[in-house]
Amino acid sequence: MLRSRCTQYKKCGRQSDCDRGRALQRIAQTRTQALTLQAIRILLVDDSDAVRHALCSLLGAHIEFEIVCESVNGSAAISKTAELQPDVVLLDINLPDMNGLEVARQMKKVAPSAEILLLCEQHDLLPMVKDGLQAGARGYVMKSDARDELATAIRQVHKKEQYIGLRFGVF
Repeated sequence: MLRSRCTQYKKCGRQSDCDRGRALQRIAQTRTQALTLQAIRILLVDDSDAVRHALCSLLGAHIEFEIVCESVNGSAAISKTAELQPDVVLLDINLPDMNGLEVARQMKKVAPSAEILLLCEQHDLLPMVKDGLQAGARGYVMKSDARDELATAIRQVHKKEQYIGLRFGVF
């Protein structure tokens, strides 16, 4: 089968439907798909301004994530969860006003479809994290590993799958 030459053949030296044209068409299709993609709505709960800012910057690089609200304590997070019904809640396990496990339990009561991903700082919190999974959380990630794991963890818990941080392994 002979391939026809594109109108720009003399300029670009390519044959057929012009590779550049097909590439541009693929880019346009990808952009259209991204615009129609339903964003994963995220509520971010952490008492540290620096951590919240870092996580917002990290997640802002992903078109499929939308941070709908940030909260600095458990009681405000529970009310915002009830109001906004986010898809995923990133919940610091150590909050100043409430235990993160109790926050997770109450969030599941007010928004049963919200998936909770616990964020922790220390390995010695493993027993608490296990209790968190029993309290309704879908998974957990070490804050120090967020750069490498958080996007994958969010996608996985959004699909109703459990995510266990790589540093902890399987328990």
